[in-house]
Amino acid sequence: MNGISGYSAVQENYASSTYKSSNQAKTGSSKKTSGTQGRRELSDKAQALLEKLKKTHSNMDFMVADKGDDTKELLSRGTKEFSVIFSAEELEKMAADEKFEKKNMDKVFDAVRMTEQINKQYGFGPASEKGEILKVGISFNDDGTTSYFAELEKMSESQRERLEKAIEQKKDLKDLSIRSKRTQVSALSMKELVEKMNKVDWSKIQEQDLRNYKPGFDFSI
Repeated sequence: MNGISGYSAVQENYASSTYKSSNQAKTGSSKKTSGTQGRRELSDKAQALLEKLKKTHSNMDFMVADKGDDTKELLSRGTKEFSVIFSAEELEKMAADEKFEKKNMDKVFDAVRMTEQINKQYGFGPASEKGEILKVGISFNDDGTTSYFAELEKMSESQRERLEKAIEQKKDLKDLSIRSKRTQVSALSMKELVEKMNKVDWSKIQEQDLRNYKPGFDFSI
């Protein structure tokens, strides 16, 4: 499993596509896109920006949340190492103002950089007593605030061995039932997020039987 691309590489990919995307966004009609269901219409510029971000950062999930959407639930749908969730209002502002776009994307890059350091500095991992990081996400909310999320997992040594053996033998994990503990934490900064991750009390979290198991990502690479 590959980790998130290096911090400088992420920035370079983003910068190289900005001019091209801004030109492509000048014409066309409104298109629907929101979350994973397309419930909200975006302007052409916002749609073009969203497509640019998805193409430039293929190892991230980019989603648009409607008012009332549960951002933690959206994060759980993600299939990539890192998820970025925009409100429609925030995405429209980014599409209309390059400085505002850069400001928000800098927050994403900072979160990616910190995520790459988490395992090394705080000891998260498959065999760690602190648990393993499955996903990390950042949400730009319609009230202008920013939220950060992490999904963690902890499983017994025997369950971990079953999983590793199945992966080694290239078995279809849809047929594998794994028992593990999972939890999500959220915060208003990456620093606060890490603090909450370190304070997770796994003794208070019940094991669950998981089918169609999806392993976490290696954020240490």
